Amino acid sequence: MDYLGKELLDFLATAPLKAARNELCNLLEACDDEVNVYYLTPLPNLRSIVADRGIKCRAMVSSDAADLSGQEVQRLRDKSLNLAKKVTSDARINKRIHECINFFWNPSNDTSYAFQRRSLLLAADKQDEIYGIICILEMRLSTFFEYDNVYWSASKQNLASNDFSTFKRRLYTQFDWETIFSIQEDINTNQFRSAEFIAFCGDPTSPISDLIPAQFIKRILVPAQYESMIKEMLPSVQNQIYPLETPNVFYPKSELLHTEKELIKTIDYLQNLALPRPLSVERFCELINTFSNFKERLGCSLTGKYFVSENIAHSFHGISHITRVMFWVHLLCYLNNTRWETEKIAQYAAFIHDLCRKDHRMEEEEHGFAAANMYEDFLRQKQIPDSLLHSYMNAVIYHCKDDVSVQIRICYGNY
Repeated sequence: MDYLGKELLDFLATAPLKAARNELCNLLEACDDEVNVYYLTPLPNLRSIVADRGIKCRAMVSSDAADLSGQEVQRLRDKSLNLAKKVTSDARINKRIHECINFFWNPSNDTSYAFQRRSLLLAADKQDEIYGIICILEMRLSTFFEYDNVYWSASKQNLASNDFSTFKRRLYTQFDWETIFSIQEDINTNQFRSAEFIAFCGDPTSPISDLIPAQFIKRILVPAQYESMIKEMLPSVQNQIYPLETPNVFYPKSELLHTEKELIKTIDYLQNLALPRPLSVERFCELINTFSNFKERLGCSLTGKYFVSENIAHSFHGISHITRVMFWVHLLCYLNNTRWETEKIAQYAAFIHDLCRKDHRMEEEEHGFAAANMYEDFLRQKQIPDSLLHSYMNAVIYHCKDDVSVQIRICYGNY
């Protein structure tokens, strides 16, 4: 076993770190005497892993593999890292993240939730149930260090939100390991629970990692209801398949598809209202299609670079939230037969309204004012008339204020 790997294992085996892993081990029904890392994969990709006898890096995966990662997240992960296997400088390499294979220290995180949700949507698109099943591959960390040609590094957060990683003891001992191993579902700490172990296997001069050997896999955690089907599909690994019924690991479909259910209920509700203009399902779909062209019509694309915090960009009040707000603005403008020039200004207001959020507290009332100040020049460049600009800047400023507070200001002319 290489020195650097043993150093990391010894640190993670200390009493405080073992205690930090205890709840997670109980959740996963894992042995707390071992440190494990985890790889999430849809069932069709697991079938390929078994057939290929190993896990491929992203750069090696074929285009027909099920891909559950968002394009923006992958763009943020298009970075280089330093990895090592020994103390000497000639045993260190620099590789791009997509040339390596990435594992979680803790599979109970928002990335797992997002993968499970997207897998169900992919299964609906492909009309094939197996695409909707996520499996979790569990591997002993020590196995990587017993292998001759594995270079590695560890990150303190999800690499899409923070690309710092290290193989140096003096640095990784400063990581917030208690939070990394936590099972408390907290959107403000998710980036830590999504911290990663990064591995590159094989010839260090090769542009991409070799496969991580399938024999590294200790257990294959699967949703209990699919145990029999998966064992029948993959008989060569059926002894490694381990069913779990834990809802914090494999989330119920009703929870994963809550947003879609609420959307259907909303459409049904809107159809039964006395609206200014009719809103059939067909018209609703047309509005979705016209909304998809907003990048070209607004002259800007909503990416993480606009947010004051990259962590917020890919969380509850991030890109997906702002996109939904912009869509509902589009629908309201349709219902009120609003001219495009006016709708465009409303869309810019929706675009910037949460860009200055620093956390998810509902009582945080200053991010609207901050966004209006930060993006005033941005909006003026769009040649918005001053009369409309003032109204929509106020919409941004006051969207996060308590309704009573806003009413008081209106009554006394404070805005």
